[in-house]
Amino acid sequence: MMATRRMLIRSGFLAPALLALTAVAVVGRAPSAGAEEIKLTYQAGGAASRLVSPSEVLSRGRGFSIPQSSGRLNVAGSQVPISASWHGSYSSVGMDCNGDGRITGREYLRLGTSRTASFPLKLTEGATQSDYSVTLTDLSVPIRSSAVASIFGRYHVNCCMTGTYKGTALRIIDDDMDGKFSQGGRDAIAIGRSLAAMPLRKVHRIGARICRLDVSEDGKTIDVAPQENVELGVVEVPIQASLLKCLIVEDASGGQAYDLCVDGRSGIPAGNYRLCYGVLQRGNETVTMVPTGSSRAGGPGLLTYPIVAGKRNVLRIGEPVEVEFQVSLDEKEGKITVFPNVSVYGAGGERYDLSFSSGPGTPRVILMNGSSKLSEGPMPHG
Repeated sequence: MMATRRMLIRSGFLAPALLALTAVAVVGRAPSAGAEEIKLTYQAGGAASRLVSPSEVLSRGRGFSIPQSSGRLNVAGSQVPISASWHGSYSSVGMDCNGDGRITGREYLRLGTSRTASFPLKLTEGATQSDYSVTLTDLSVPIRSSAVASIFGRYHVNCCMTGTYKGTALRIIDDDMDGKFSQGGRDAIAIGRSLAAMPLRKVHRIGARICRLDVSEDGKTIDVAPQENVELGVVEVPIQASLLKCLIVEDASGGQAYDLCVDGRSGIPAGNYRLCYGVLQRGNETVTMVPTGSSRAGGPGLLTYPIVAGKRNVLRIGEPVEVEFQVSLDEKEGKITVFPNVSVYGAGGERYDLSFSSGPGTPRVILMNGSSKLSEGPMPHG
């Protein structure tokens, strides 16, 4: 007999500072100025490599599987050759970086323990070449009979187009890797010093201004038009700044997106918002907060948060935390099995992607008969 068990935890499992989110909205006015065209240039490496985008957090990029030692990856509409080699004690993976249709020795990278490799590319369309960069992750190169049998893993964009508006950096990312920039939420934008990118929408806060953006399809220009007389809700997030790295929300209509860690205290336009994703970090531990997307059995679906100007708004998010795990009971043998899959949900239907590894955060299984403890031990990893 298989069953799902749920536990409500109000403290102790995750630090309350990580989870208790409260928001207060007040009326404000956004300043206005004239529209301006911003020129953007290509950037890879440096800050561009450290950007975190929605596709990385929500889907870990795009998966691929090649049932042989070589094949092609679809990168921004181009079919880019990829290949792997076995060198007796290690594997290497290469891509056609210069766009000549071949992969030579210098275009191969040794596959290390991180199983990650980044490649700067020249994408060729007719007589035109354009720069692009991707990072391959979770790489695996199975070897059979001393030869590469297949290549599989995931990949995401590792470059951006960057410019500056009124002293604030703008970086737009081709997050869906189709080679074009659109503002329907499939691509992304990072504003200012933040390395957390949010879905690229029509309206964002840039510095002290709520602005309407018009991004060219090739990503080379952005027309920025500050908006006048915008009623703002100031959102206070009482989480230690060193813990909460970002909390990205979008309005329900999909027209605007904000990072509450950056924009909350300055104010965002009043409206209905939903969680896109969040990142919490303490030391070397990182926890991502993601929407569940739909109502699950026994729990709430993802909530919509109304931010109303002039009223106090409290986000129902974080504690109490609900922990789900699977157990089975063999009544004949009198045996209880607890499976290692653990899911953690917050009060707003958000899921916390916790990595249970060795250390004080490792779950433990305690079997009780009434108030008597029968057994106790660490939950195996899964």
